Amino acid sequence: TEQGRDGKEAPIAIDSQQTPSPLPARAIRNALTVAVLTGLAAQGAWRSVYLHDEDQSSLAISAIGFAAPGCLIAGGVLVKKGRPKAVALVSTDGGGTFSTVTLKEVPRSIYLLDPTHAWIATEKWIWGWGVCGSTWIRLAKNEELYRVHFLDAQHGFAAGTNKTVLQTADGGKQWQKLAAAAEPAGSPERSAYTSISF
Repeated sequence: TEQGRDGKEAPIAIDSQQTPSPLPARAIRNALTVAVLTGLAAQGAWRSVYLHDEDQSSLAISAIGFAAPGCLIAGGVLVKKGRPKAVALVSTDGGGTFSTVTLKEVPRSIYLLDPTHAWIATEKWIWGWGVCGSTWIRLAKNEELYRVHFLDAQHGFAAGTNKTVLQTADGGKQWQKLAAAAEPAGSPERSAYTSISF
């Protein structure tokens, strides 16, 4: 959400197909470089674990997920020579090394339950994966969801526009609406759930 002119929170419109504008030539190598940060809780500090530094290329991260002991995924848009494609940067050693996996769509959000169970929400679909982001499987159609959150490998929730909250009991293949999500006052067309926490 963001603050509107009246001081109240308003939903942020998300367009996962929108791609970043190409960087000026003088800034390609240095302006958009830091992509992922890992927190060092014991030291109360942050350190950079990934640097995108490639000629005629830019990278915009739209979602990040992490699961112990070291599975890290950052999804977004990679633009090379003016051509955008959806990608995921995948690390299985806590950010020590990364591989790039091509995705079908740009993630709106990523949720990792553990290194073998994770989900992403894109503009059109909910996707699940195999081992730490190496293989993605299309699970269910998505038109209005921003966030997914799972309690275990089968039970999860998704939230989005028009006062929509869904739940699943089969790992994300089928979803049912929660009627209670529509009860708060306000127009559904101007309302959105943009985060989930337990």
